[in-house]
Amino acid sequence: MKTYFDTSYLVALYVPNDHTAAVLRHRSREHELPVLFNPLHRLELRTTVRQCVFTGLIREVEGRRILRHIEGDLNDGTLIHEPFDWIESLRRAEAIAHRRAWKMSCRSLDLWHVAAALETEAVLFVTFDRDQFELAKAEGLRVSVPH
Repeated sequence: MKTYFDTSYLVALYVPNDHTAAVLRHRSREHELPVLFNPLHRLELRTTVRQCVFTGLIREVEGRRILRHIEGDLNDGTLIHEPFDWIESLRRAEAIAHRRAWKMSCRSLDLWHVAAALETEAVLFVTFDRDQFELAKAEGLRVSVPH
Protein backbone atom coordinates (compact mmCIF):
# COMPACT_ATOMS: atom_id res chain seq x y z
CA MET A 1 0.00 0.00 0.00
CA LYS A 2 1.53 3.30 -1.07
CA THR A 3 2.07 5.39 2.05
CA TYR A 4 2.79 9.09 2.48
CA PHE A 5 4.69 9.94 5.63
CA ASP A 6 4.23 13.52 6.78
CA THR A 7 7.25 15.51 7.90
CA SER A 8 6.20 15.10 11.55
CA TYR A 9 6.93 11.38 11.15
CA LEU A 10 10.24 12.01 9.39
CA VAL A 11 11.38 14.51 12.02
CA ALA A 12 10.69 11.97 14.77
CA LEU A 13 12.69 9.41 12.79
CA TYR A 14 15.80 11.61 12.79
CA VAL A 15 15.47 14.08 15.69
CA PRO A 16 14.65 12.55 19.09
CA ASN A 17 11.34 13.94 20.32
CA ASP A 18 8.08 12.86 21.96
CA HIS A 19 7.09 10.83 18.87
CA THR A 20 10.37 9.01 18.25
CA ALA A 21 9.49 5.87 20.23
CA ALA A 22 6.20 5.53 18.32
CA VAL A 23 8.00 5.95 14.98
CA LEU A 24 10.61 3.34 15.89
CA ARG A 25 7.87 0.89 16.94
CA HIS A 26 6.01 1.64 13.71
CA ARG A 27 9.14 1.08 11.58
CA SER A 28 9.81 -2.23 13.32
CA ARG A 29 6.25 -3.40 12.55
CA GLU A 30 5.98 -1.84 9.08
CA HIS A 31 9.59 -2.09 7.89
CA GLU A 32 8.45 -3.22 4.45
CA LEU A 33 6.68 0.10 3.82
CA PRO A 34 9.00 2.25 1.72
CA VAL A 35 9.57 5.75 3.07
CA LEU A 36 8.85 7.95 0.08
CA PHE A 37 10.65 11.28 0.19
CA ASN A 38 9.90 14.28 -2.01
CA PRO A 39 11.48 17.74 -2.37
CA LEU A 40 8.87 19.23 -0.01
CA HIS A 41 9.94 16.73 2.66
CA ARG A 42 13.56 17.57 1.99
CA LEU A 43 13.03 21.29 2.51
CA GLU A 44 10.84 20.93 5.58
CA LEU A 45 12.87 18.19 7.29
CA ARG A 46 16.26 19.82 6.73
CA THR A 47 14.92 23.20 7.83
CA THR A 48 13.46 21.64 10.97
CA VAL A 49 16.83 20.11 11.82
CA ARG A 50 18.50 23.51 11.41
CA GLN A 51 15.80 25.15 13.52
CA CYS A 52 16.38 22.56 16.25
CA VAL A 53 19.98 23.77 16.32
CA PHE A 54 18.91 27.43 16.29
CA THR A 55 16.53 26.94 19.23
CA GLY A 56 19.09 24.94 21.19
CA LEU A 57 17.19 21.66 21.12
CA ILE A 58 20.27 19.98 19.61
CA ARG A 59 23.87 21.07 19.08
CA GLU A 60 25.13 22.03 15.64
CA VAL A 61 27.42 19.00 15.45
CA GLU A 62 24.36 16.78 16.02
CA GLY A 63 22.33 18.70 13.43
CA ARG A 64 25.06 18.22 10.84
CA ARG A 65 25.28 14.52 11.71
CA ILE A 66 21.50 14.20 11.22
CA LEU A 67 21.68 15.93 7.82
CA ARG A 68 24.43 13.50 6.75
CA HIS A 69 22.30 10.59 8.01
CA ILE A 70 19.36 11.79 5.87
CA GLU A 71 21.63 12.00 2.81
CA GLY A 72 23.00 8.54 3.55
CA ASP A 73 19.46 7.17 3.78
CA LEU A 74 18.64 8.74 0.41
CA ASN A 75 21.75 7.22 -1.11
CA ASP A 76 21.16 3.71 0.26
CA GLY A 77 17.44 3.59 -0.53
CA THR A 78 16.14 3.82 3.04
CA LEU A 79 14.40 6.98 1.83
CA ILE A 80 13.10 6.74 -1.72
CA HIS A 81 12.87 9.79 -3.97
CA GLU A 82 9.25 10.31 -4.99
CA PRO A 83 8.89 13.27 -7.34
CA PHE A 84 5.55 14.89 -8.07
CA ASP A 85 4.28 17.67 -10.31
CA TRP A 86 4.74 20.88 -8.32
CA ILE A 87 2.31 22.97 -10.34
CA GLU A 88 -0.44 20.36 -10.25
CA SER A 89 0.11 19.73 -6.54
CA LEU A 90 -0.21 23.44 -5.78
CA ARG A 91 -3.37 23.63 -7.88
CA ARG A 92 -4.72 20.61 -6.04
CA ALA A 93 -3.78 22.16 -2.67
CA GLU A 94 -5.71 25.31 -3.61
CA ALA A 95 -8.71 23.23 -4.67
CA ILE A 96 -8.60 21.39 -1.33
CA ALA A 97 -8.38 24.74 0.49
CA HIS A 98 -11.38 26.00 -1.47
CA ARG A 99 -13.39 22.98 -0.33
CA ARG A 100 -12.11 22.61 3.22
CA ALA A 101 -10.59 25.81 4.64
CA TRP A 102 -14.00 27.36 5.28
CA LYS A 103 -14.78 24.83 7.98
CA MET A 104 -11.54 23.24 9.19
CA SER A 105 -7.97 24.17 10.07
CA CYS A 106 -5.87 24.13 6.89
CA ARG A 107 -2.32 25.45 6.98
CA SER A 108 -0.67 25.88 3.60
CA LEU A 109 1.98 23.18 4.11
CA ASP A 110 -0.64 20.77 5.42
CA LEU A 111 -2.68 21.35 2.28
CA TRP A 112 0.39 20.88 0.13
CA HIS A 113 1.38 17.61 1.83
CA VAL A 114 -2.13 16.21 1.37
CA ALA A 115 -2.11 17.32 -2.26
CA ALA A 116 1.33 15.72 -2.76
CA ALA A 117 0.04 12.48 -1.26
CA LEU A 118 -2.88 12.51 -3.68
CA GLU A 119 -0.62 13.44 -6.63
CA THR A 120 1.60 10.44 -5.91
CA GLU A 121 -1.45 8.19 -5.55
CA ALA A 122 -0.78 7.35 -1.92
CA VAL A 123 -3.50 5.39 -0.16
CA LEU A 124 -2.36 5.85 3.45
CA PHE A 125 -1.29 9.13 5.09
CA VAL A 126 0.76 8.87 8.30
CA THR A 127 1.08 11.90 10.56
CA PHE A 128 1.17 13.10 14.16
CA ASP A 129 -0.54 16.38 13.21
CA ARG A 130 -4.23 16.26 14.20
CA ASP A 131 -5.38 18.96 11.74
CA GLN A 132 -3.50 17.32 8.89
CA PHE A 133 -4.96 13.95 9.90
CA GLU A 134 -8.49 15.37 9.59
CA LEU A 135 -7.69 17.08 6.29
CA ALA A 136 -6.21 13.94 4.72
CA LYS A 137 -9.18 11.91 5.95
CA ALA A 138 -11.63 14.44 4.49
CA GLU A 139 -9.84 14.09 1.15
CA GLY A 140 -10.36 10.34 1.10
CA LEU A 141 -6.98 9.10 2.27
CA ARG A 142 -6.70 6.39 4.89
CA VAL A 143 -4.97 7.99 7.86
CA SER A 144 -2.85 6.68 10.69
CA VAL A 145 -1.07 7.98 13.77
CA PRO A 146 1.82 5.71 14.81
CA HIS A 147 1.59 4.33 18.34
